[in-house]
Amino acid sequence: MSVLASSDPSATPSHTPVWNLVPLLVLLGVVAILGWWTHGLKVFTSYSATLIEAGPLPRQAPPLRFIDTASGEIVDATRAEPAYRLIQFFYANCPAACPLAMGRIHGIKAALGDLVPTQVQIVSLSFDHDSPEALREMWVAHGRQADWTIAPLIDPHPEELLRRLGVLVIRRDDGLINHGLDLFLLDSQGQVRAVFSPDDRPEDVASTITGLI
Repeated sequence: MSVLASSDPSATPSHTPVWNLVPLLVLLGVVAILGWWTHGLKVFTSYSATLIEAGPLPRQAPPLRFIDTASGEIVDATRAEPAYRLIQFFYANCPAACPLAMGRIHGIKAALGDLVPTQVQIVSLSFDHDSPEALREMWVAHGRQADWTIAPLIDPHPEELLRRLGVLVIRRDDGLINHGLDLFLLDSQGQVRAVFSPDDRPEDVASTITGLI
C-alpha cells in the first residue's frame, strides 16, 4: 500500500481534527435523548399547536369533572364560585416529569400565601383512570394539605377532553405518557384566564394570578 504525502508545507490537512467533532457528537446525543423522550421531537411543536388550537384567552374550558377524594363527591372544576382554580394534569405512574411538576406546586402555594384556598383553589387531576385510593395515598405523601386537591378526572375519553382545553396527551408503546405540563387558571365561570408553562417561576405565577384576582 502506498501513502501519498504533500511536499507543500502550507497544504491543509485533509482530515478533521477530533476535537472539532466533540460538540457535534454531544449535540447528536442530546437530540437523540430528547427524541426518545418527546416522541421524535414533534411533541415540542405539537404542545404549542394544541394550545393554540384551543383558542385565545379568555376562553371557556370544557367540563372537568372529578371525584373529590376527601368527600367522595363529583365536582366540576370549571365551577369554583367564588374562587379561582389552578388546574394541573398528571398520572400516578409518571416516573419523572409529573413528580417534578407536582413538587413545583408547593412553591406556587407558598408564593400565593393567604390567597390559597379562599381565593385560589389548587387541583391536580389524574387523566389515566388512577383510583381515588391511589391518589389519596399520593395526597397523604404530599403532606395531607387540605387546600390542595389531588383527584381522578372522570371522562371516558380524557385525551380528547384535554385536547379541547389545550393539553396534548400521547400514549407511548412503552406504557409511558407524554403530555403537556402547563397549568391552567380558571375563574368562577370556567373561563381559562391564564396558562403557565413549566418554565414559569412560582413567584411569577403567583404575581400573574394576584393581578387577575
